[in-house]
Amino acid sequence: MVALITQSTSDFRLIGTLSTDGAFPLLASGPLTEGTTITAGTMEISVTNYLLDAYLEDRYDVEKVFINEIPARLEAVVSSQLDTGIFPEPFASIGALRNLEKLTFEGIPKESLNIIAFTEKAIQEKESQIVGFHRAYERAVKDIQADPELARTALMNAIPALPEAIRETMGLPEYHAPSLPSEAFTKEIISWTEGITGTEYAVGIKNLYDARFIDAL
Repeated sequence: MVALITQSTSDFRLIGTLSTDGAFPLLASGPLTEGTTITAGTMEISVTNYLLDAYLEDRYDVEKVFINEIPARLEAVVSSQLDTGIFPEPFASIGALRNLEKLTFEGIPKESLNIIAFTEKAIQEKESQIVGFHRAYERAVKDIQADPELARTALMNAIPALPEAIRETMGLPEYHAPSLPSEAFTKEIISWTEGITGTEYAVGIKNLYDARFIDAL
């Protein structure tokens, strides 16, 4: 959502059509003591930066270190150059395998920050194909809800050289039927993005999303 919002001011417009689900645990090199200053690795204008604020800002004085590359960020936490960092699965489980503590936060964020978007040109010219994509996503969610092992197998097969040991420790998100972010949550993320970038975005759900593909299911 953060990328979609920042993209809205460019000539290359993207339109969100579908929220997706993901897991972004926090990895820590040791115990985090509330009320202290901690160093945390993240990306600057990103979901991970937003989550870092949501996870930690009320309990710690956080010094953010911006490291875009996930492997470099992971090594910084493993080597104790940083106290903590946010990582998507399955990289969070790889960190746990390397003796980092993996922390998850119930109810944060309130809704998914991940979104699938298409170009305006594709939406205008490939409506039937995009509807088919959303039907396939809906079917995949139902299949994974019936058998979560399907998602683990897909990840293990798709990402090279994953250690077999993380198969059972990967934290899978709860996969939901096709939907889009609510207006209230969208406004919250727009406001946060404006604060980070120092830019005002004159956008809302009508500018950012197109619900016709979900409505067609």
